[in-house]
Amino acid sequence: MRSSLDSLLILERKYHNILANVAKQEDLTIAEWQLLIKINTGLQTQEQLAHTTKLNISTLSRQLARLDAKKFITKMSTNGTRGRGYFTYSGTEKGKEAVNKMQSALKNLEQKLFMRWSDEETTLLQVLLNRLVQSMKRFD
Repeated sequence: MRSSLDSLLILERKYHNILANVAKQEDLTIAEWQLLIKINTGLQTQEQLAHTTKLNISTLSRQLARLDAKKFITKMSTNGTRGRGYFTYSGTEKGKEAVNKMQSALKNLEQKLFMRWSDEETTLLQVLLNRLVQSMKRFD
């Protein structure tokens, strides 16, 4: 029997592959999808996004440029304080639709995955996973 951590690693790899394929169907990467969600929920400036995502500015700039080129976001120039300009970003309809499609696909995956599980089993799994997350936080 494999260890719990080995099982989690296998599960993570499979989930990552599924997530990458779902994102690819919408012409996104997983990182772009996660960034697009943050933009659609109201984070508008590069500074806000960098703080939230913990990405360095050059990586974030590249991801924003790709999202802009694919027409998932719009970039607007704004005058800031002390005469310094900056850009704000907002999701386009295409971007919002892509996020909604991905969320729907992942919800369908979850339903298929757990359709033969009882409510008690899914609740127990959630409790145990939450406990594991809390245990792992002690190593941060």
